[in-house]
Amino acid sequence: EKSMGGKLLYKDLDLLINDGQKVGLIGRNGTGKTTLLNLISGLDKDYDGEIDISDKTRLAFTRQEHSDVKSMQLLQYILEDLPEYKDLKKKLDNLSNIPEPSTKQLESYSNALERFNILGYFDVEEKIKEDLRRLQFSEELINGQLLSLSGGQKRLAEVVKIMNSSANLVLMDEPTNHMDFVAKEWFIEWLNNYKGSVIVITHDRDVLSVVNNIIEIKDLTAHNFVGNYDAYLKQNAVSASSGAADYENAQKRMERLKVQINQAIVR
Repeated sequence: EKSMGGKLLYKDLDLLINDGQKVGLIGRNGTGKTTLLNLISGLDKDYDGEIDISDKTRLAFTRQEHSDVKSMQLLQYILEDLPEYKDLKKKLDNLSNIPEPSTKQLESYSNALERFNILGYFDVEEKIKEDLRRLQFSEELINGQLLSLSGGQKRLAEVVKIMNSSANLVLMDEPTNHMDFVAKEWFIEWLNNYKGSVIVITHDRDVLSVVNNIIEIKDLTAHNFVGNYDAYLKQNAVSASSGAADYENAQKRMERLKVQINQAIVR
């Protein structure tokens, strides 16, 4: 359960995200889609209930607010926001500077090195630069401070971070905003091939066509629909036609009752 500014957003909201599940999160403005991502990511801890995330989950998410990191260099910000990168890099740097490391320190260094390699972080800096260039970032922007970026550029940088995160659960809010057609095709190809779990807020039909679940926030809770957005529309069309039929039948029953009541009065 979650309220904001006196407004109840969710009541008994219950959902489960499985490995490899790609969820398109939809709903009208003000239903709490972005808030839900903030709750799952841990940015918002003000709620009633439980959020359980597996210990094996490497979580990455697109941030909306950068006030606390705006003076950081863009490349540094992206690298340090990758799951485990900052801690592993610090451990490797510290241990490599010890003149005569102990057996335990050597083992710790070896484990950190292996983990860093498994996550693909030895090449990640060059990969991030390459992806930023693909999105028309100049060398000056790539090496400059985060505060020098426009709102749209920050959103694109967040997408690059996600795509290089080696996370197995990613949360994204309108990732294709400010993308041109070529960049969007590139992102959708990545999303199609991504093996982890995704929760993406988007109005982009092309993105919603490659998800395998739709979750709609409506009437203070989460409604799950298996399949992509086209499947969601078909399921809702059936529901809507069924609802229309129920309404029509109810009207006919009311007319019959009126006739029976009038006949009873006449008698």
